[in-house]
Amino acid sequence: MNATLSTVIITPLYKDWESFQILLQNLEKELSGQWASTGLVVVDDFSLEPVPDFLKESNAQVEVLELIRNMGHQKAIAIGLAHAVASYPDAQNFVVMDSDGEDQPKDVARLLGEMHRKKKGFCFARRMKRTEGPVFRILYKLYKQLFGFLTGQRISFGNFCCMDAVTAQRLVHVSEIWLHFSSAVIKSKIPYTTLPTHRGSRYRGKSKMNYTSLINHGLSAIAVYSEFVAVRITLLSVIMSAIAGIGILSIVAIKQFTQLAIPGWTSFVVLGLANLIAQFFSLGLLLSFVILSAKTIRNIDPSQAYKNYIFTRRQLARNER
Repeated sequence: MNATLSTVIITPLYKDWESFQILLQNLEKELSGQWASTGLVVVDDFSLEPVPDFLKESNAQVEVLELIRNMGHQKAIAIGLAHAVASYPDAQNFVVMDSDGEDQPKDVARLLGEMHRKKKGFCFARRMKRTEGPVFRILYKLYKQLFGFLTGQRISFGNFCCMDAVTAQRLVHVSEIWLHFSSAVIKSKIPYTTLPTHRGSRYRGKSKMNYTSLINHGLSAIAVYSEFVAVRITLLSVIMSAIAGIGILSIVAIKQFTQLAIPGWTSFVVLGLANLIAQFFSLGLLLSFVILSAKTIRNIDPSQAYKNYIFTRRQLARNER
């Protein structure tokens, strides 16, 4: 039987036990007053490495979930949260954070305090300043602008957050967290607040995320709003087609009623604009069919699906040592 915990921290991990060891030490230091009622669910995303010995010696309640295959960062979070909600029904708070040190343990208590002070079910850490290289910062700004344009929403935070029990119980039924956690929270319309934080330094090694992974991560955030994106792109296609149509009519009118037409130029431009109309129309039609067909596919319910992806579960509880 699981011990009663006040707060459960969910952290995904992939071949990074060294960083997690430091995280565990820092969490115990920062949460010393609440450490006895705090537990951790580590989602090992198919590292294929043995559970390290330091966990057996640690004065912490840690549960390690080894996934049956590599699921990726976002699905690992969804699996860990769904498992935590089901396994610790008496927990009052749930925290999601990375295990590499960039999400700082000192901010956990601040997030929980801000959430309860604002009386919101959710509190996200909003990084005030990014320390990555210039290419990453440029791509990140472009991503935020594109996300806002295509979805009509603003996103200024990642996965580091806390939530109360009622919110967590609702969130694990939101199918979109399987695709992108923070974007799904925004779409779910769950009330949330944010807290300014500073990005920490990675404890050990280098990030496993490359630019391809980061771009895919950004596209996943936008894909959560696929219906909205399809409608906006379709409307844009209609507007551009209308503009191209007006252009064709204008060119034909110039040729027929003025002496400004250049021989051969009219037919060339008309064909080019007609090609644009065909492309815009095809794009809008294709997106509409894709979205309609996707609606026929049953959405994944993380609260049920998570069980299918846990290969082993190892619980290292204080009272069991």
